Amino acid sequence: MAKPFFPWMGNKEKLVPYIHQLIPPHVKQFTEAFGGSGAVILGLQPKKGRLDIYNDLNDDLFNVFCCVKEKSFSLAKELKFLPVHGRTPFAFYRDMAAHEPDFYRHIEEEKRVVAESTCFTEEEIRELLTILDGNAKLFDVRRAAAFLFTTYGSFSGTGNSVGIKTVDP
Repeated sequence: MAKPFFPWMGNKEKLVPYIHQLIPPHVKQFTEAFGGSGAVILGLQPKKGRLDIYNDLNDDLFNVFCCVKEKSFSLAKELKFLPVHGRTPFAFYRDMAAHEPDFYRHIEEEKRVVAESTCFTEEEIRELLTILDGNAKLFDVRRAAAFLFTTYGSFSGTGNSVGIKTVDP
């Protein structure tokens, strides 16, 4: 089971075994609507053919997960985790890079569908393509790193208080 990589108030990590019992075994799509630290979705065993969706109202949380998935090297550099010295950390980053990122492929597919669509006017197509191009630049690594440091340094992962603890990369 993967675990959340940052503290978060209201973390469901201890409830994960009970929550997982409520999820039907052959579900094709799982949405964690109140994602928070992602304890429930990270605790799910990966399953081919199931779509797992993380969602949360907090833009900073969403940005962190997007940066971890799509800009992992930039985030690692911003967090001062790079350069790596040693075979084990290198193997970790190598394996992470081996997965083909699919987020941008989906944006390109959406742009193609919009451009070929007969449902929109030329003006609407231009407006939608502008939005989709903006989505491709959505992730802010510095903001994600600042959010993680703030969360780690705050009492109970609230992000709005001061705690005294060390950050162990």
